[in-house]
Amino acid sequence: TTIGVVRGMVGWLRNAREVKELIFADCHVGDGEDGRVIGSELANELVESSCTSAMEYFHVRNTGMIVSGNVSEWASALRQMKNLMEFKCLGDRVSLSDDDVNILINAARESGAFACFNE
Repeated sequence: TTIGVVRGMVGWLRNAREVKELIFADCHVGDGEDGRVIGSELANELVESSCTSAMEYFHVRNTGMIVSGNVSEWASALRQMKNLMEFKCLGDRVSLSDDDVNILINAARESGAFACFNE
């Protein structure tokens, strides 16, 4: 299942040394609670993982993992990405308020990154 694949990536990140680019594209984990939970697991692992500091590109497209219920976790993860140059969230914008989007954009910018959202 898609949830199993994303959880596998979370496990892989625990042991990864350096990750420059991470893209989750068209791996929709579900709407509502499933997306929130899996998204929180991934964001929290990105906060804890030593590989996050080397990340330059982080793209999320059509996943359902970034939702209003886990914006604070994602903002923390983005702030840990000290070398981040680009954060794109495409297709997941529909579940976020304008305030949520601004929180995430500002978190990415704190890392010096360009941030892009669209429906």
